[in-house]
Amino acid sequence: MYLDLTLDLVTEYPLWFVIFCLLAGATYAVLLYRRDRRFSEAASWLPALLGVFRFLTVSLLAFFLLAPMLKYTTSHPEKPIVILAMDNSSSIVQTRDSNYYRQQFLPAFQKLAEDLKADYDVETFRFDDAVQDGLQADFKGVQTDFSALLNDLEDRYAYRNVGAVILASDGLINKGLNPLYANGGLHAPMYTVALGDTSVQKDLLVQNVNYNRLAFLNNEYPLEIVVAATECKGENPVLTVEEDGKALFTRGLTFTEDQQVATMSFNLTAKKLGMNHLRVRLSRLEGEVTYVNNTSDVFVDVIDSRQRIFIVAHAPHPDVAALKTALAKNSQYEVTSALINDVSVAGGQVKIGNEAVDKASLVILHDLPIHDATLSTFNGLMNKLNERNIPRWLIISDRVDLPAFNELNTGIAITGNMRGNANDVGAEVNPAFSLFTIDEGCAAFLKKVPPLQAPFGEYQTRQQVYTLMKQKIASVSTESPLLYFMEDGERKWGVLTGIGIWRWKLREFAATNSYKYFEEWVGKSAQFLAVKADRSLFRITSHQRFGENETVELDAELYNESYELVNDPDVSLEITSEDGKKYNYIFSRTSRAYHLNAGVLPPARYTYVGTVNHGGKVHTARGEFLITALQAEALRTQADHSLLHAMAGESGGQLIYPADLNRIPELLKARGDIASILISEKKLHELITQPWLMGILILLLAVEWFLRKRNGVY
Repeated sequence: MYLDLTLDLVTEYPLWFVIFCLLAGATYAVLLYRRDRRFSEAASWLPALLGVFRFLTVSLLAFFLLAPMLKYTTSHPEKPIVILAMDNSSSIVQTRDSNYYRQQFLPAFQKLAEDLKADYDVETFRFDDAVQDGLQADFKGVQTDFSALLNDLEDRYAYRNVGAVILASDGLINKGLNPLYANGGLHAPMYTVALGDTSVQKDLLVQNVNYNRLAFLNNEYPLEIVVAATECKGENPVLTVEEDGKALFTRGLTFTEDQQVATMSFNLTAKKLGMNHLRVRLSRLEGEVTYVNNTSDVFVDVIDSRQRIFIVAHAPHPDVAALKTALAKNSQYEVTSALINDVSVAGGQVKIGNEAVDKASLVILHDLPIHDATLSTFNGLMNKLNERNIPRWLIISDRVDLPAFNELNTGIAITGNMRGNANDVGAEVNPAFSLFTIDEGCAAFLKKVPPLQAPFGEYQTRQQVYTLMKQKIASVSTESPLLYFMEDGERKWGVLTGIGIWRWKLREFAATNSYKYFEEWVGKSAQFLAVKADRSLFRITSHQRFGENETVELDAELYNESYELVNDPDVSLEITSEDGKKYNYIFSRTSRAYHLNAGVLPPARYTYVGTVNHGGKVHTARGEFLITALQAEALRTQADHSLLHAMAGESGGQLIYPADLNRIPELLKARGDIASILISEKKLHELITQPWLMGILILLLAVEWFLRKRNGVY
């Protein structure tokens, strides 16, 4: 309901310019009708009336040239906003009171939202590891992230009249930041409703399983199992480890204290290639608060051998450490770094340190080649890489010997740099890049990274290259590549035309407290270069592991006989779970390839078969992936009301128990700082767009024309 409405007329020019509009209208009317003898036989008032019409028409048209606008100023009250948020994680119902929270508390919380609507604007949400609108909780969330909720509310309501936040939860968090340090934007009191049970209850759980996700065929790998017991004194449970449903061994446990942790270590032998499924199971004890945490699934990927990656640098540099730590995160890589002075070339053998380079899957060359005593060693190394068709990734700077670089035939040549000058260049991800995908968050991060030092000069393309990142100088995008890839027959090249990527890693950690995006673009670049060339015409790629709360996404590529990407025919995919359930999909087309978002699937091991009919031939591609269950919600069953109390106290709110839920409206009314505010809104509308003004102009011209016509004046 509006309390006040005011209208003002404003223009881009001083309002006294209206005088010129009136003068223009008067001059036009006088010149048109004062001496017009065609009206000599008409009534004397007719020319004057027609002059008035013409005066008004011309004055209005002239006035429109001043770009007049109507300014509406409205004021209306806005009720305070009360936000209700319901914890949707599974820990809420992993107690003996699960039926109470489903059948009694949730309807009561929803009724509270309806009751508050009489006095407040009520907004409702449910949250676990993500935030959703509404209070239709199913208590199936696999993680709890308070900081995600608080950040989402801050984004939505930071500048709104938020009166209070009512948060119902058990206080157990297992993802994100501590909420005591994340609630800084709303400045509203928080009333926390304490759910769950803080008493110590009987529970036996597999607290943790430490293992290597990757093992090598016929080698032993360790398995460490941590079992925690609460109120289990005198109990004798049995621990069983199964592989693909068959028991490998069992072990009896004895607990002599109320709170006890037992750790057991085993060595297993990897006997078959592929994904090996192990299940750790504890026998059930009578009276446990939940049996969900009595089992834990382990998946070990057994492969033949690791891929070897060598990093060779001209001199020590922080880029080398950044690359090495990022690549070493992938357990399928064995990464070794050395200086060019540690490379030996003799008798047709090339060694990096004491290791032969022949076994390398990828060699990364940092700040090379440089025209000094190391150039001959570099050339010997490159000859061996060419002989063995070993992929190489060059990272160059302004110090690099550009003539020697150009002779390598990496796909581009850099000319015009006679003095070794450098440019500070930023990164811009090329949306047309098709060799592999980069996450949108990673692309956004790369736009904000500090500049690299790149050789100044003209970048000339000699062969077809695939540019992942282009150089950006200041805010100007260029076509010069910053990171590109090229395939020359059996040889793969990657070239980064700048050094200083260690700053990218530090920037991301400062902003997000992680290295996720840095490791993503480095890892995917190395993976593309190191993987053996797949010459099949149809390929499907995906991650090997997904969490049960992650969407399953796959990419597909189809090539014609000339090895050009095409995406005309439909690509179908059939995903089969280990229990035989099938899911059928059709890929969506991208600019040059295919992409599929299969949504969220239950935890299991899955195989897939993709099929496409192109040129009269049916192509198929096969693979597998794993969806792992997240048991974070089952690892703690004792509610943390102290956290909820601290959150309420710090914000000026109060801790409430479910039995006192109906007191919340009274508590809100008793506060003097939760009140409506008066909102003023100003809007500008161009006067010329008003249809009623166009109607007036047409009416004036029509009446004038009619009177002239009626009196025989044309």
